[in-house]
Amino acid sequence: MTLAPAEVAQAFAGMRQLLQADGYDLAVNQADASGIILAITAGADACTDCLVPPAIMEMYARDALKDMAAWRDAPIAFLYPAKAG
Repeated sequence: MTLAPAEVAQAFAGMRQLLQADGYDLAVNQADASGIILAITAGADACTDCLVPPAIMEMYARDALKDMAAWRDAPIAFLYPAKAG
């Protein structure tokens, strides 16, 4: 896979906007031959009930990559924020 960090980050821009509406942020921590790692961080006012499980988040991520042939089948991992309490 040829790494194009800006393209990979841009592919997830829509997901990032949706997460930001609920007080979260999304960053591409890694995008290379071993796969993609997406980090989700919670802001102070994050909606704790709004964050979907990783399996559903992966469906959104796969959809975001559907037009990127080099990345659409790449392994995707998520770093979720620690739960409070």
